[in-house]
Amino acid sequence: MDKAEFRRRLDRAVDVSRRLAERVLGFPVPEQVRFHFGELSRYETGKPPPAGKVKILGGRILELGQTRDLDASTMGRYLQVDEKVPVWINFHAAGSEGRTYLIEVITSESVTADESLFYHRHEGYPPFHVLGPAAADFHLYRKPGP
Repeated sequence: MDKAEFRRRLDRAVDVSRRLAERVLGFPVPEQVRFHFGELSRYETGKPPPAGKVKILGGRILELGQTRDLDASTMGRYLQVDEKVPVWINFHAAGSEGRTYLIEVITSESVTADESLFYHRHEGYPPFHVLGPAAADFHLYRKPGP
């Protein structure tokens, strides 16, 4: 998948995530979006990376701090490896902090350039799947003040 199309789908999934969160919560969520990876330990197969580091898609080794508070451009670069992307990418509405809407990203370990293998095609922006905020997570959102 070319980078422009992948970024278009990523942006569409962000928009859907924001609208879904607002519908569930009943109030607006911030416009600014930041991402973080969830469940990174799944990628640590075989020899684990050095302490304080994690292995992500494509075998890249990152500092733990490099997997949190990411903008859309950085997250897109981390998710796409040589025109290949995970066969599924879950966006979970994870909360808000100040003027920032947070999305947790969990992916398959398998990557491909073959779009016929993507999950969530019926949603219109494969391989992305948008998950709204869970009721147990409502405390992670702050209703905007005056």
